[in-house]
Amino acid sequence: MTTNFVLFVKPFKGKPSELYQNGAKLVVVESVYSDGPELAEIKSTNYLTKIIARLEVVQKKADEGIFLNRDGFVVEGTASNIFVVKRGIIYTPPLSDGCLPGITRFVVMGLAENLNISCKETSFDLDELKSADEIFLTGSTSEILPVKEIVGFVKVSPAPGQLTKRLMKAYKQLIPS
Repeated sequence: MTTNFVLFVKPFKGKPSELYQNGAKLVVVESVYSDGPELAEIKSTNYLTKIIARLEVVQKKADEGIFLNRDGFVVEGTASNIFVVKRGIIYTPPLSDGCLPGITRFVVMGLAENLNISCKETSFDLDELKSADEIFLTGSTSEILPVKEIVGFVKVSPAPGQLTKRLMKAYKQLIPS
C-alpha cells in the first residue's frame, strides 16, 4: 500500500502592516458557534466551522471574527486567540471554554510573566469587552495583532495600546524575522 499526499503551496504574505500600526477590525461571528473544548484541543483538517466563519468575516468586510461558545463567552478568533487588557492586567479565555491551546498564546503568556504583567485565564462575555483598555489577538501567522474595534461592541483607542506595544516588541526580540 502506498500513501499519497496532495499539497497546495502558495507564498505567505502575512497581514498588512497597517493592521499592526492601527489595529484590526473584528466582527462577532453569528453563523456558527466555536467548536467545544473537546474538539478545540485536536489539531485536525476539519476546518468547516472556521471556513464558514471566515466567509462571514469577509462578507462583513472585517479583518477577523470572534467566536462565542454556546454559553455566550468569548472564546477565540477564527484563526487566533484573544486577549483583553483591563487596568494593566491581561485576560484570556481558559482552555475549558473551548479555545485552541495556541502556541503563540502560550508564548505571549510567558512573555507577560517575564515582563511582570499579570495574565489571567477567565471567562468573559461581549459586554465585558466594553470596558477593555486594549484588545489583541495572537496566532502563528499573525503574531500579536492589536484590535481597534469589535463592530457593535467596542472601539479601542489608541490601538495598539502601551501594553500591547510592549508585548509586540518583546515578541519581535524573541522571534527573529
